[in-house]
Amino acid sequence: MHNRIRRRNAVATTLLSMAISASLVFAAVPLASADDDGSPHRKPASSQAEPAVTMVAARNDRVARLLASMSLEDKVGQMMQPDTRHITPQQAAEYHIGSILSGGGAAPESGNSASDWANRADSYQHAVINETGIPLLYGVDAVHGHNNVADATLFPHNVNLGQTRNAELVKQVGSITASEVRATGSNWVFTPTLGLPKNERWGRTYEAYGENADLSAKLGAAYIEGSQAGESGSGLAGSDSAIATAKHFIGEGITKDGVNQGDVPLDYDSEAFRKILDSELLVPYRAAVQDANVRSVMVSYNSIGGVKCHGNADLLTNVLKRGLGFTGIVITDYNGIDQIEGNLNYAQKVAKTVNAGVDMLMVDEHEGTQPKWIAARQAVIDGVNSGDIAMARVDDAVTRILNVKDEMGLLENPQLAYSNKELLAQFGGEAHRAVAREAVAQSLTLLKNRSTDDGSTLMNDLPSMKRIVVAGSSANDIGMQSGGWTITWQGSVGDVTTGTTIYEGLKTAGKENGQTVDLKEDGSFTGNYDAAIVVAGESPYAEYAGDRTADQLTLQQKDINTISSIRKTHPNLPIVLVLTTGRALTITDQLKQVDAVIMAGFPGSEGEGVADVLLSADRDFSGHLTTTWPKEANNITKKYIAPNTVLFPYGTGLVKSQVN
Repeated sequence: MHNRIRRRNAVATTLLSMAISASLVFAAVPLASADDDGSPHRKPASSQAEPAVTMVAARNDRVARLLASMSLEDKVGQMMQPDTRHITPQQAAEYHIGSILSGGGAAPESGNSASDWANRADSYQHAVINETGIPLLYGVDAVHGHNNVADATLFPHNVNLGQTRNAELVKQVGSITASEVRATGSNWVFTPTLGLPKNERWGRTYEAYGENADLSAKLGAAYIEGSQAGESGSGLAGSDSAIATAKHFIGEGITKDGVNQGDVPLDYDSEAFRKILDSELLVPYRAAVQDANVRSVMVSYNSIGGVKCHGNADLLTNVLKRGLGFTGIVITDYNGIDQIEGNLNYAQKVAKTVNAGVDMLMVDEHEGTQPKWIAARQAVIDGVNSGDIAMARVDDAVTRILNVKDEMGLLENPQLAYSNKELLAQFGGEAHRAVAREAVAQSLTLLKNRSTDDGSTLMNDLPSMKRIVVAGSSANDIGMQSGGWTITWQGSVGDVTTGTTIYEGLKTAGKENGQTVDLKEDGSFTGNYDAAIVVAGESPYAEYAGDRTADQLTLQQKDINTISSIRKTHPNLPIVLVLTTGRALTITDQLKQVDAVIMAGFPGSEGEGVADVLLSADRDFSGHLTTTWPKEANNITKKYIAPNTVLFPYGTGLVKSQVN
């Protein structure tokens, strides 16, 4: 895979000129080959406003009988996914709700432990099962582990997993995450992100595996397979698996200026966009749907040529359902209905979304004075009664939902929907954390290294140096190193959860090596040291809160000052810069001041993985960049067509014996 991707990087520039519109640059580098299988069948653009119905069959008599027994109100209830912050267990039962979610930071009122989450989930399932006999699907944003829950195993973000290029490891991450999710009574994870981040101004860059479609396809499919098989390998019907979600369909990562929820400024029916769609954007989804059998796909907030994906019937029905053959659940993003363009009221937006091919509505907050899920539910019922929504469209949606529940064994054995005490005992345990630690180590990517006077290199010599000083804002802060989607939606700095900071890992490894490792966060120190390790990067953020202008893509000023101070006061001291960042930053000035640079992404809770490579004489770097890193962030739109604007090419990854 590695060599093939690099070859494509060198030759695949054909689409680029077709994809430059306004400030958008969609890199045609590297291209993924288009498949004849699954090529989307499309209707003309004018048909996008028409109700779109493509029916799936009930997977067995149990589903068929259940569907036939349901009233319109029962069916529409199955299509709702309210947030637990705005629906009670009693309401979920009364309205025959099909799914709930607990979004970022939606901790139970009783506390944020795994047991608190399990008790809350069980209260909803108990109420609904007693009323309807049909268990809930319970979704969570398990973006890098079961990251909302205190003391969960927090894996490195996908930017790191991409740098490992290790599909088996990613599959294991998926299965462990599913196990910890099922422990607490949830059974649906809203991950992996299959967008292709071509513009690092985008605030979700770190949620993706990288800019290459083939790599994203390989790792995305691996994660899905792991999640839907579970640690036991029992498959969806097992007690430790969770349905995965391929998201966000489609176009994120290539919007104008990298704006989250922004616009891809190409006409949806244009030759330029169609080629990009077929040859790159759909590549990870083909693998997710046709190879990994993903059971849910989440629609993207962004628009294409000014048309929001949530209302694009051609995209969701003709391309995804008919073209790719997707038989699972198409779900909106959080309140994605609200963003449908045009002068439409809420009920009309709901109808347009459902007619486009969406099966389940993720809704939260309020519409006027009532909870939004009540308004959405009524809008679907009224839409069917008025003829604005075809009954066949509702039947298709509910069949898909019931099929997935049946695949999970929930209809045959509703007890599987409850939290799992055996898995709770393993929650955040050492075996899981060991895998997260290994993922950190494999993801570390060496970008710069220098030779030493004795013919060795700095990174080769670091494990034998006796005195090392550690500095930087991310050195001893588990919140910083974990990034967004950590306990809360945006994440935060500080001691937010159980784990090991990068400094703590270095100190422990140093002690085992007979090394002294001291922390001087601001870089102010006296005495003799053999090397300084500065751990610096971005503060936590998520989604649109992470969108940046080009001139904002830099290290924090305090870290810039720390590096400058060490260089000024200790001019001959080797400096190793460890970057905890979700994307490329402008570091050209700092590059002149330091002797080695390591891209560490957002490692998560197991910071020892950094020391496992840096301070080990027996382990080398194995990571490779999965995005093209420009010299200056204002070169983002030029980096694929002007090689002289690139600092670190796609695929860069040195070993300790190499220098550059």
